[in-house]
Amino acid sequence: MNSTPTYDDLSAHFTRLHHYAHLGSIVSWDRAANMPPKGNEARASAMAELAALMHRLRTEPALGDRIARAEQEPLSDHQRANLREIRRDWLHATALPESLVTKQELASSRCEHAWRTQRPANDWAGFLGNWKPVVALAREEAALLAERSGLSKYDAMMDRFEPGMKCEQVGRV
Repeated sequence: MNSTPTYDDLSAHFTRLHHYAHLGSIVSWDRAANMPPKGNEARASAMAELAALMHRLRTEPALGDRIARAEQEPLSDHQRANLREIRRDWLHATALPESLVTKQELASSRCEHAWRTQRPANDWAGFLGNWKPVVALAREEAALLAERSGLSKYDAMMDRFEPGMKCEQVGRV
């Protein structure tokens, strides 16, 4: 069996992050399905804190060196693919400041919560007031990711969800 101590350590670190993301998904589902309406600010703050914690774990200063060392280890194809995704995640995360991650979580939580009453009331003006900060923060994220990756802003955002896809390809489809 190949010795891969750095890769194994990284894999455990990102498995922990996956577990936190899983918990965040459960909390998000609960917010949408069960949470009393007056609980949104407390829930939004808790979710923002979780997002900040996860961001700090994703951007630990030593991770870049650990990723580079793991890339030199004898890895299986599966491990190499996993390490490629760990690097992608790290590159995206390190392009964003923690303050932006926190603001995005708060803005999206508030917007989604308000939308529940705004939609049935046909309150598009109220929705727009909540939506503008979400869009402004997404634009800030896009600019930072584009700067880091050398891609256009839209391509940089799309790369988070569809790696390697470009606007040009989407246009052809």
